[in-house]
Amino acid sequence: MDEEELEILDRYLGDVVEKVVVNHGYNIDFDDDYEDVLEHIYKNIVSNWFKTRPSPRVLEEKLRYVRRRHPRKLEILISYLVSTYVQNKKMYYPRYGGRDF
Repeated sequence: MDEEELEILDRYLGDVVEKVVVNHGYNIDFDDDYEDVLEHIYKNIVSNWFKTRPSPRVLEEKLRYVRRRHPRKLEILISYLVSTYVQNKKMYYPRYGGRDF
């Protein structure tokens, strides 16, 4: 993933990622892990939505379309992808006083 694709993901998915992280209480440091989270999202989106690596223009068009037409589905997808990233990195801490129920 190059800088242009990272910029596109940040523009169209950045606020959704931030909302998911805050709402679900994931322990993600945006300064250190934000680009890794976006890269994880990019890899999964590209492998599921496209047959080959899309051009930045095609990626931007698809993200714009999905964000406009299916915002709730996009939020669910991003929530799932962030949770898989967190599980792979073992960074999840429960919000309930640190106790497992």
